[in-house]
Amino acid sequence: MVRLTTHQDVELQRLRQTFLAQLPERVQAIETLLAEALAGDRLDGGRMDALFHLAHRLCGSAGIYGYQAVHLAAAALEDVTQGLRDAPAAGVAAAADLCRLLATLKRVSTEAGADPPAAAPRGRKRARANR
Repeated sequence: MVRLTTHQDVELQRLRQTFLAQLPERVQAIETLLAEALAGDRLDGGRMDALFHLAHRLCGSAGIYGYQAVHLAAAALEDVTQGLRDAPAAGVAAAADLCRLLATLKRVSTEAGADPPAAAPRGRKRARANR
C-alpha cells in the first residue's frame, strides 16, 4: 500500500469533499437525461450516449475516491446504458431496469457521505470482459 504524505492526504480529503459536494448534481443530471431519453416511444440515442458518459465518469470518479457503493451503482447503470447503445431495439423495454438502477444510484449517493471511503475497487474491468 502506498503511503501518502500529509500534504497528499489533505489534498485527497479535499478532492473527496468536492466529489461529495458535486454528487447530488451529477446524479440529478443522470436522472434528467434518463427522463428525457425515455420521454418518447423510442429511446433518444444522443441522450443515451450522454447518459453513458455521465455514468462512466461518475463510476470512475467514485472508484478513485473510494466510494464503492456509488462506483458499483454507476457501473451497473453504465453497463445497461452501453447495452442499449449497442442494441437500441431493446429500448423502452429496458426502462424499468434503468429506473431501478437510477433509484439505487440515488440511494447510495445519498448515503455516500456517511460512509468512509474504501480503497479503490479492483477487477471491475476484468469482470466485465468475462461476461
